[in-house]
Amino acid sequence: HVRSRRQRQMCIRDRYFNRLGQKFGMEFFYLNNNSKSLLTNGFESRSIVQRELRSRYNLNKVYALEASYIVSERGTRSEFFSNRNFTIQSNEIEPKFIYQPSVSFRISCSGNYAERQNKLGTEQSISRSATTELRFNDAGKGTFSVKASIINIQFNAAENNSLAFEMLDGLTAGANTTWEVFWQRTLAKNLQLNLNYNGRKSEGLQTIHAGGMQIRAFF
Repeated sequence: HVRSRRQRQMCIRDRYFNRLGQKFGMEFFYLNNNSKSLLTNGFESRSIVQRELRSRYNLNKVYALEASYIVSERGTRSEFFSNRNFTIQSNEIEPKFIYQPSVSFRISCSGNYAERQNKLGTEQSISRSATTELRFNDAGKGTFSVKASIINIQFNAAENNSLAFEMLDGLTAGANTTWEVFWQRTLAKNLQLNLNYNGRKSEGLQTIHAGGMQIRAFF
């Protein structure tokens, strides 16, 4: 289907409390994004309203705690495809523990719990995940990071449609494992190399691998 016209409206707001505080800080983030596209078979519109509260607490110079709570509502309306009409309401919480002994090394462990429900139907998903991330920074030369997640999802409906793809973030019900590797290297003052690789393994399916390379030149 060919898009012939697209309209978009976006509103983003940030509010901070004790933003530069060395011990404690909070941030409130608000997003309202609406878009409408004219396709060959009619209009299709998308919308998202998201509210997020982020907080951080530095235990000392090495250890820190972070947490976020997100409430969002994503909707899609299609004049031609009735199975693309849905509104997903989501509640999500994610605590994180960070160990950073120096500016060049950081490791974090986080957990995530998310509930999503289609307000126009009975579809519902519950997701629980655990993530570990390591990051190495070499000042002026580059960055290397590794991230791995274990995700378990409960879903009460069929998975072969666009609604399930949105509610499951492209994964499947049951046990899932995802991993990412990213390497950024400065080759010269105006030349940068980026390499990335990610993979995922879902229950009952083959492992999927993807990667990419990018070279940036700055003038």
